[in-house]
Amino acid sequence: MVNDKRIIVFCWLFCFTVFGGFAQKSNNSIPFSVYLSEHDSISFQEVIQSKKLFRNPKTFMKKTNPSQTFWIQLDFRNMAHQLEKDTTYTLKFKDFEYATFYYQNNATIDQRYIGRFDGIKNSELMIYSHGTYFNKHNLIDNRYLYLKVKRVKSFETISQWKFTYHSQSEENAINRGLTWTNIKKLVPSFLFAGVCIIMCLLTFSFYLYFRQKEYLFYSLYVLSFFLYLCGNNLKIYDFLFDKNLFYSFWFYNNLQMVINIWYLSFISHYLKTVIDYPKLHIAIKILVSILIILVVLDTAFIFLNLFTGHVYVMSFHRFIMILFGICGMIYLLKNKKNKLALFIVIGSFCYMVGAIAHIFYNDYYIMLTGVSLEIIVFAFGLTYKMQQTHREKLRFQEDSHINKTKALKAQINPHFIFNSLSSIQHLIATNHKESALKYLTKFSRLMRNIMENSIEATSLLADEIKILKDYLELESLRFDNVFNFSIEIDQAIDTDAVEVPMLIIQPFVENAILHGLLNKKLGPKTLIINFRMFENYISCEIDDNGVGRNAAANDDNRINKHKKSRGMEVTENRLQLLNTKNPQEKNIEIIDKYDEQGQSLGTKVIIKIPIN
Repeated sequence: MVNDKRIIVFCWLFCFTVFGGFAQKSNNSIPFSVYLSEHDSISFQEVIQSKKLFRNPKTFMKKTNPSQTFWIQLDFRNMAHQLEKDTTYTLKFKDFEYATFYYQNNATIDQRYIGRFDGIKNSELMIYSHGTYFNKHNLIDNRYLYLKVKRVKSFETISQWKFTYHSQSEENAINRGLTWTNIKKLVPSFLFAGVCIIMCLLTFSFYLYFRQKEYLFYSLYVLSFFLYLCGNNLKIYDFLFDKNLFYSFWFYNNLQMVINIWYLSFISHYLKTVIDYPKLHIAIKILVSILIILVVLDTAFIFLNLFTGHVYVMSFHRFIMILFGICGMIYLLKNKKNKLALFIVIGSFCYMVGAIAHIFYNDYYIMLTGVSLEIIVFAFGLTYKMQQTHREKLRFQEDSHINKTKALKAQINPHFIFNSLSSIQHLIATNHKESALKYLTKFSRLMRNIMENSIEATSLLADEIKILKDYLELESLRFDNVFNFSIEIDQAIDTDAVEVPMLIIQPFVENAILHGLLNKKLGPKTLIINFRMFENYISCEIDDNGVGRNAAANDDNRINKHKKSRGMEVTENRLQLLNTKNPQEKNIEIIDKYDEQGQSLGTKVIIKIPIN
């Protein structure tokens, strides 16, 4: 594996040396002087006759204005002897929006339009920076080349302009060869583009799934930044606008404001500013409206060639966004409601540092770094919010489950209390005072236990069995001890550690007594309750030797008549709520017992109580 890595490194160095080593860019700086024309109609003949008007660029203290026209005189006096007669050279300079190149062509002075907005296609320009070609015969008076330029997209200092030249073979090598300049320019763009495309598709799919607008605005935000920072290097603008540089310029500049519209919309929905940060929400709404107006204004200025207005629009846009960024971060730090605000603050800070540094240093990679950090921080913020939303959803489902369980349990308790009070009433009515007092004592103890455990939806199995015993004793007392009962517990069950839904067994026990045992005319009446331990559940078997379900259904005695049991139905719903792993599995099984002659031997009910 180590040897493979060495081979790869060796091949890389070899390719770099072979293809890039010979293509080192010669940096021949050309001295130049500048003449600021008062009007655009002055001809080249008038300019060339007034060479004394040209001044050193360092004498121009004011920045350029889009309405100004500059004549540039390139002086090859000390370089003419270096230029070979039949070799083509490339003249490289800043990407002027309007530029005319004047040169000697045989006995006449010819001109060539080479500005970005002069109607030429991007394919006719250099790959990485603007320029044009010439040879030694094109020098006017064997010394000069002239440019007529207008800088309309920004205000800048003339002394920052720079003009260089090198041979066409060097230019071709730079454009095609594996040089560090090319690698440094393209590799970060491709990496950034890959990250943006992945994040854009991923968050848009989240939007389609969750239908939450912050994912949509974030995906649009990332997509816009991808077009803004990679559109030129990856030739996307050429594809969209048929290599028209004027339309590319308009799209590129307005895209900055569109990016901030998506950014503000993302923040608004991500932080739920309308609820948690009302003041910030109002500021965002106003700022989005301003940005939309600026997009319309800037579009009008550009297409009407009012570039001074364009420059002021872009400057105002940067100012209000920096002001909002600083004030917004301070506001969120002072009034943050949760950790979500910190992701916005950190991400916005990274972007702002990169943007401000880009304004002062005009460094593409500083901007790229700041944006990359912001996108990563916002991605973590969305992930964190997704986790929080999922946890809240689970908590809501759990609360809903508990509340529903409590509601179902509340249906059982009145049912049981009604039957108990009916028994007391029956004993008093039949003048069984002593039995009635005993019944009241046990009933009060039972009610106390139920009240103590009523706060929670579940209770320990030991408490549930204790309540069940009290209930059976009460029912036995009520019916003059006409039936016997026993409760058997598997030794594998720790009744003090296992929790079960409260009063989950009682409705089936009640049903076995009232419908099964009390209807039996002859023989002993026995009820056996057996708890067994299984892997994922506890089985409770309620076995009676009563008359069976068929006989009970046909019986017309006073206990059963017009009675509608809601306890069993509610219990089935409670067990279904608990059985989340196998919701389709039956939790209650009822078995009718028969002897060899087909006579009923009673009923067995098996209840499966899920446990964690």
